[in-house]
Amino acid sequence: MLEVEISSVVCFSASDDGSSKSLFWLYTRIPLWSTIKLAAAAWLVLPQFRGGIIVYEQYVRPYFYSTVQNADAKLTDTQRKFLSSISPEACSSVAQFINDNGSDAFDKIMAAVS
Repeated sequence: MLEVEISSVVCFSASDDGSSKSLFWLYTRIPLWSTIKLAAAAWLVLPQFRGGIIVYEQYVRPYFYSTVQNADAKLTDTQRKFLSSISPEACSSVAQFINDNGSDAFDKIMAAVS
């Protein structure tokens, strides 16, 4: 154990910000760190554990739905009618444009095109 302490002091330079020392400490102090990482990756990837589905449903999907609902709230009826007639890829691009620039900018573009 003393050898690990000495090597951690010797192998890092004085200009190091400390993050690599803390990572080194994490790898050397937590027993079975590699096994824990492997188990976490297996839980996320293997379908029998449904870990990826759980993470998606709990964290990823609510973020996407809140983003879409915010963009949908800014649309007018004319804009919704137009968006229902185009492809999903184009629809998401238009929704992002409206979210970034506002519905007035989209209305100006639609008036110029028509």
